[in-house]
Amino acid sequence: MSILTFGNQRFTKNKPPQPMKTLLIFISLLTVCFGSVTAQDIYDPNLEIMPEFHGGREAMYKYIYEHIKYPDACKEQEVSGIVIVQFVVDTSGNLQNPKVVRGVESTCGLNEEALRLVNEMRALPERWLPGRVNGKRAEMNFTLPIKFKLSE
Repeated sequence: MSILTFGNQRFTKNKPPQPMKTLLIFISLLTVCFGSVTAQDIYDPNLEIMPEFHGGREAMYKYIYEHIKYPDACKEQEVSGIVIVQFVVDTSGNLQNPKVVRGVESTCGLNEEALRLVNEMRALPERWLPGRVNGKRAEMNFTLPIKFKLSE
């Protein structure tokens, strides 16, 4: 009598393997372990979508890089650091109430430059894409770290 192997199951020649039964058990285990996938799982309107600069994150970084002005006093004093600016993106995509929530402890002007840059973004003709909650536009806070670093 010969023995056949199918997965972890052993069968004799007189009793052929039952691949369909094994497949159903495998699919059942996947469903139990991972749950079933429905259209609701693929698109969930309850997700929170953060506001976005017109053109996306890369466009925002490019804008910052092209418009940032490192203050001369900071260059002379070799001051660098990260300034964190927070603002509200309203339901129309306008920026409101920009403020420095964590700045560089120096009087050379890095904090002011970061605020100037965000205020300049406010004046752009292209608005931000507003955030969404439950599929509807919503006002959201946006936190933007701006790194000032002198090249070596």
